[in-house]
Amino acid sequence: MPGPIGVLDRLSPEQQNQILHWMDIYPDKSVLEKVAAPPPDGFGLATHITSLRRFQARKQRDDAIEILEMARTAASESSVTEEFVAASARLLAEKAFELINSPGVKPKQFNAVAKWITRLRDQELKSEALRLARQRLSLERRRALFHAALKEAQSPTEHQETLINAARERCFGTKCSE
Repeated sequence: MPGPIGVLDRLSPEQQNQILHWMDIYPDKSVLEKVAAPPPDGFGLATHITSLRRFQARKQRDDAIEILEMARTAASESSVTEEFVAASARLLAEKAFELINSPGVKPKQFNAVAKWITRLRDQELKSEALRLARQRLSLERRRALFHAALKEAQSPTEHQETLINAARERCFGTKCSE
């Protein structure tokens, strides 16, 4: 991965997180003023709104890649459990709630959260439909096995055929052929 791209990338992780937090709750112009403010209120850095937006986009992309890698690692090391999925959903719901209740939430952010919640619900419904389909398939297999066993039980076995033919031969003196 290349080195720092701009002035904001040279800040400490805590300072970078502070800027990202400000960008989540304040308009871009206010964040620009806060970053330019002298310490302790700001960082004393002169930058541009475009630089702030690019910085935020890079960090969001990096975070998404990191989360994806963690998910891949978790999935490859062990089976994804229902507890893991439930805990992840709870965490995401909490983050969505925080975002929606933040001061200065923009309609675009609210729409993104609403779409995410809708997609999550759709995913839950699809997962439930898949579980029901698997259960239905299992029941159909058991039903087919039961009917095969029932049919087998109703048809005479080879041993029973031998006994019947022996009884016929004793009674009638002739062997019954099929």
